[in-house]
Amino acid sequence: MKDDCARPASQYFMNCFLLRLTSACYVVNGGFLLHRVLWQAKESFYFILQKYIDYAKKHFNEETTIVFDDYPEDAAKSTKSVERIRRTKKRISGYVIFDESMSATMS
Repeated sequence: MKDDCARPASQYFMNCFLLRLTSACYVVNGGFLLHRVLWQAKESFYFILQKYIDYAKKHFNEETTIVFDDYPEDAAKSTKSVERIRRTKKRISGYVIFDESMSATMS
């Protein structure tokens, strides 16, 4: 057993190789970015959007697509319907219409 510990790890992984996804196309859930990208109150939505884009370029690649999806009308047919139903029991706000020049009032 002691001899096994002295052997280099490469002997156990002889068939491993490094996979580089340089031409991959990433699709990132916008909800994920809401938890990863920090922004401050009073920042413009343009600046916040730029932070999301910069994060995606840094952690994925230039071709990343960010999707902020809404719940479809037929949410009951979705695999996520139980979670959505749970969330709707909480207080929710109405739709908010904004443009990139407006500032966020909360963070």
